[in-house]
Amino acid sequence: MSDGFLDFSVGVDDADVGKKTKRFVPKDDTSYRFTLGWYSVPLRNEEGKVTGWDDDFAWNDDGTVSDEAVVRFSGCERVFAGKGVGYVLYKGPAYAQFGQARQTVATILVVWPTDDEGELDVAKFTAGKGYQVQPFVFSTDKYNVLKKQNKKFPLLTVDVAAACPENGGEFHQLTFSPEDSNLFRKLLASDKPEFQAVAEQIRKDIAAVAMNIQRELARDMTVDEIKEAMGQESDTPTGSTEHAAKDVDDMLKGVL
Repeated sequence: MSDGFLDFSVGVDDADVGKKTKRFVPKDDTSYRFTLGWYSVPLRNEEGKVTGWDDDFAWNDDGTVSDEAVVRFSGCERVFAGKGVGYVLYKGPAYAQFGQARQTVATILVVWPTDDEGELDVAKFTAGKGYQVQPFVFSTDKYNVLKKQNKKFPLLTVDVAAACPENGGEFHQLTFSPEDSNLFRKLLASDKPEFQAVAEQIRKDIAAVAMNIQRELARDMTVDEIKEAMGQESDTPTGSTEHAAKDVDDMLKGVL
């Protein structure tokens, strides 16, 4: 993609609605259960190269998940330009003055109601309460763990158990392991109207979060805009500010 962002899924091109949604941040000594719920279909040209993504194609007319659907991720290179600015999209050498560029990944989670040990709160789940649809921004090493897990336990069919150790919340330390089922898919497959309604609301929530997922990763700003936000004098630096689009395998080379 020419804008510096790159959407992808495991094995594909990678060697509340209307409200501001808080991103998933783990707490110390707490376990979670979540579904990676951002489903999409990669669009390919005649050579088989992915040219875009269509979330609508991930769903059949009857509300079931298409056989072509995959779990979608978005990624970029970004730099931290200070507390007043936050993370900005790295678009070339001119951005190195603000910090070292790091590759980062994002997706969308359906975080289910559990106790601190990660055990499902069945009463809340069956009542359609307690779940949260949240953007999840994480490092490429965590993506690598999920990628490996996907080989034996496909992310489309099973949930992920995530455990944050004591004093691990500050740096988002998490260990992942597969659950034995996918709660979102269970809701989608239910013939009970109340569960169908919950599943439909989750779909709407995911779509709303997806609209701003790239903003969760980084702000797309020029060098002058960054300097102005930092209270520095703006100028137009020499050198290219264009960042060539990369394939996922190239973007993650040496990291995964």
